[in-house]
Amino acid sequence: MNEELMQDFWKQINEIEQLVCKLNNCQSIIAICAERTLGDESGALWAASDLLKETEDKMDDRIHELCQIYVKLKEPVKKAKKK
Repeated sequence: MNEELMQDFWKQINEIEQLVCKLNNCQSIIAICAERTLGDESGALWAASDLLKETEDKMDDRIHELCQIYVKLKEPVKKAKKK
């Protein structure tokens, strides 16, 4: 794989990580609001917080998988031995 594609691949991983950070920030804000809210609104806020956390965790898993793929792509290609 050429170096330009590898850099673009890595850039995409970093952009996904930035989105995960934003989701985490939103989840934290919603959790704070849920702690300070009573009644049905609190339950809705906790549900939204949980959904964001689940999405964040799934995206983290994808980032991990993409990083493993990136490492494999960076490995030199072994050429077959000639007989």
